[in-house]
Amino acid sequence: MGKDSQRIALSKRFAVYFLAFLSYQLIYAGRDWPSYLNGHLDLTASPLVGQTATLRLGLESNLAESVRVEIVFRLPDGIIAELPELIESQVYLSAYGFSSSNLLIKVKRKGNYPLQASVYATTSIGRQFVDHFYLYLQTDLYSSKISNNPIEHEHHNQDVILPTQVKIQPRLAGQGLVVNGHLQYFNDNQRNFKPLQQVRVSLYQNRQELGRTFSDENGQYQFQSVSINPNQPPQLHIVITTDNRVLTVVNRRWRSYEFKSDITTEIADDQEVTINLTLSATNADRGVGNIIDSIMKTHLFFIDQVGWERSKPIQVTWPGSGKVSYYYATQFGGRVTRETLTIAGGVDQWRSITMYHEYGHAVMMAAYDYEYNSVPRGQYQGGHRLETVSDTGFALSEGWSEFLEAAIDNRALNVTGRWEDQFPNIETNTWWTGSNDGSGSNRDGGIVEGSVASILWDIFDTQESIDLTPNEDDDLIHNRFDLIWKILVEDKPKTITEIAMSWRKKNFPQLDDLEDIYATHHALSKPNEPPQFRFIFPSENNILINNSLQIEWEADDPDGDNFFVDLYYDIDQNTQRANPIKTGISSKVSVFNWNTVFVFDGQYYLLARVKDERGELTSIYSETMVIVDHTPLLPPKIESPTHPESGLWYENSSPTFYFLTTPEVMSSRRYSFVLDHDAETNPDTISDPLIRNNQLTLKGLNDGEWWLHLRAKDELDYWTDTSHFKIKIDNTPPRLVESIEWSVPEILAPPNQPAPAQREIVLSWPMLLEVSGIDHYLVQIDVDDRTFSNPNKLWADTKIAELKNYESHVDFSFLGAAGYKYYARIKAVNGVGQEGNWSQVFGPILVEDFPAWDLNQDGLVDIMDLVYVAKFFGQPRPPIIHPTPDINGDGSVNIFDIILVARHFGSGTIASPQLEQILSKLETKAKNNTLPISHASQLGQNFPNPFNPETWIPYYLAQPSQVTITIYDTNGQVVNRLDLGWKLAGSYQSRQNAAYWDGRNKTGQKVAGGAYFYQMQADNFSSIHQMIMLK
Repeated sequence: MGKDSQRIALSKRFAVYFLAFLSYQLIYAGRDWPSYLNGHLDLTASPLVGQTATLRLGLESNLAESVRVEIVFRLPDGIIAELPELIESQVYLSAYGFSSSNLLIKVKRKGNYPLQASVYATTSIGRQFVDHFYLYLQTDLYSSKISNNPIEHEHHNQDVILPTQVKIQPRLAGQGLVVNGHLQYFNDNQRNFKPLQQVRVSLYQNRQELGRTFSDENGQYQFQSVSINPNQPPQLHIVITTDNRVLTVVNRRWRSYEFKSDITTEIADDQEVTINLTLSATNADRGVGNIIDSIMKTHLFFIDQVGWERSKPIQVTWPGSGKVSYYYATQFGGRVTRETLTIAGGVDQWRSITMYHEYGHAVMMAAYDYEYNSVPRGQYQGGHRLETVSDTGFALSEGWSEFLEAAIDNRALNVTGRWEDQFPNIETNTWWTGSNDGSGSNRDGGIVEGSVASILWDIFDTQESIDLTPNEDDDLIHNRFDLIWKILVEDKPKTITEIAMSWRKKNFPQLDDLEDIYATHHALSKPNEPPQFRFIFPSENNILINNSLQIEWEADDPDGDNFFVDLYYDIDQNTQRANPIKTGISSKVSVFNWNTVFVFDGQYYLLARVKDERGELTSIYSETMVIVDHTPLLPPKIESPTHPESGLWYENSSPTFYFLTTPEVMSSRRYSFVLDHDAETNPDTISDPLIRNNQLTLKGLNDGEWWLHLRAKDELDYWTDTSHFKIKIDNTPPRLVESIEWSVPEILAPPNQPAPAQREIVLSWPMLLEVSGIDHYLVQIDVDDRTFSNPNKLWADTKIAELKNYESHVDFSFLGAAGYKYYARIKAVNGVGQEGNWSQVFGPILVEDFPAWDLNQDGLVDIMDLVYVAKFFGQPRPPIIHPTPDINGDGSVNIFDIILVARHFGSGTIASPQLEQILSKLETKAKNNTLPISHASQLGQNFPNPFNPETWIPYYLAQPSQVTITIYDTNGQVVNRLDLGWKLAGSYQSRQNAAYWDGRNKTGQKVAGGAYFYQMQADNFSSIHQMIMLK
């Protein structure tokens, strides 16, 4: 070596020594996890290539119960099982028992191999857990080496071509080549394949790189419009590299893991190529997939919670040379210059919380701006667990990372005192003692990492968090991770106490709840504070007691000191005159039953004096007063002489109330009341001057249902519970009955019977709606006199009381004789008994006495009456038609009926002697040709007609039939169909039994005004009539 070369070498060596002098290293080692099972994996020999050896797994149970264990030996490519059926087996381990499982293996080729046994266990109560045990073998043709730790070696998959699935599908020409695929790895914990996400995918044509992309969260990737180099053979493959913008996973030689697919050939520009790649259960490096999944999940957690992400990738080394995973950082001049996560070989690669934990250290370093002296480090060195008692700096750093183990999955059971156990977990409030079960002697939670982690978890967790109390949150702060992060970034605390102090300084919400959390975990929320005390009951309102009161409180000492509680009572918050209730109450007690039998009636404050073992004293008065009254005032009794029954309606709108109080009635008693329409209102606690001498009168209340709500005040200045009293007022008479209508239903008389002497007349009017309802209607009918002057001569004087049978209209019917004029008037009586005014006199209502030959009853015998007879000519007498066309009553509509009409043609006169002679001849001839009489079903004319909005359709059945009436418009379209069902033979002509149509179509909509047709179908009988709907 020349002198220049020597000088350069010396300069470099000096620079290295100088940099080493200025730089320091920071290492955070992961915590230990006790396991349910102790396992040991070994080989009976150290085999060379081509040789065999027995792989043995010894298991020892730490459980006090039997457990079923499934064992799976996982052999990498290059190692095979001589008896493959023994790769998977099951054993039952008794309580604290031992078992051994063996597998004969053979080495197929040289290499460095991780040998693995996975254990999947289920306890007697169904709890499942997983563990993995490893042994490492380095072997070739001439030498072999066995180690419990990963053996340093080149990445053995660097040049190995992984088996892939290649699919080629034709595409449209001219769009270029599309290459896509799916990447996955076998997850040993879940025993299934999961996406290999967020890894770099490079596409090669032979050795020429055509493009780069990254797989997405589902393991999918795609290259669009790939152009094939025509000067190269059309052979494609992909190379997967374990890096992205967040992390780079490397081996111990700092080389990224690469996985190469096989080569596709015969590729054309108009094809789509799919290249899938799988890290199978025999691939020794499949664990890299879980490492990437876990760190990316942590990365996304911070983006989701606070919008933070790394500015540059972090290096992840795997597998580490030891058994412990850790975070490693170097600094120069107070600035961190390099940081690395090292994941131990073996089980840690499958423990996602390991990656959560170590990446958490890296996140804290970023939050502290990579300032070496700002990051909490502490002086503690050595192995640690949740219950380890260390120092404030170490506890905050490790407690933060252990909190993230639970927070990333929002699952408290991720962080437990035992690996995969359920209790104790991060929600346990006894880590501060320095032991799993709370039996330790430590009293400062700020130096126990489990206690720090639990505090941070209580600030973060919500009802949705997965823990042993689903849908519950045992603290009052719900996911304020944003506030924790703001404190870390802006204030850079070095202890858990400094986080609380920053919370207080920044005036963040729920400080009291935060202090409660700190107190629960025996951590100081601020230094050197006296004991804290809070009355739970009584707390918000003055409390009335008689003989005893159960006092409840919360008390703690922020420093974790022991303390005692003294309780007093006094009348004016003067501690010098306070009377003792109980002194020397232990800090473990938070309830005391105070016997007040010998305490004078009065108002008292409660006083708590709390002194800790260091002499710090806190004196707290209750915010509210305790009222001792051995004869307490009861809620007042309400009576009303004007409205005595709450369920009845009264006409009086000015009610009077009397109030009675127990145990004594005082004329000076003060009350507070509210009058409204709500049954549950509570009055305020302000005396109302309207009540005097225990009496209240209210004037001119509106109609309706009212509630009086009343409280009374005692001389000891407390208010009773509320009494409620209901009154119902209707001071308004019913309105006039209006819109009265009348109708005379068509008579549907059987054949050969005379028409009745009287006709039914039906009155109809809308139902009135009143506050107290309508009790009944009064209806009067007078004859030929509209004055109603003589009550003794009224045609009808009736009370209609059964109104529940009516819906929107009320009907009243009476019988009237032809030739008379009828007048009607109606009035309503409400629920109070108030009568409304009589309606306007309605009428006259006429029942005309037309001669039999005036068939259309228009007062004139003319051609229309002949047409009426001609319509039924030759038919038997219609049984339900009135007036009947069978004028002479011989049972048939024939020439004799025409003759009778003609004889009275022109108001009863004969037009000429010739007509009289013609009719006589016709009568003589007709007597010799009388038609036979028969009886048949008939359809009558609807009434009223015209109508709006409703009408009744009468009919007659000669025999029992299934009856249907169909209504058509003038276009022949069906408007509605009335299915009347099975009807017995007989006459159906009144409103009570005739067919009813409400003027609506099939969909319930009101039809337009105009002409409509209705057709009746009864077995073989069918008939159709017309009707008119008024607009």
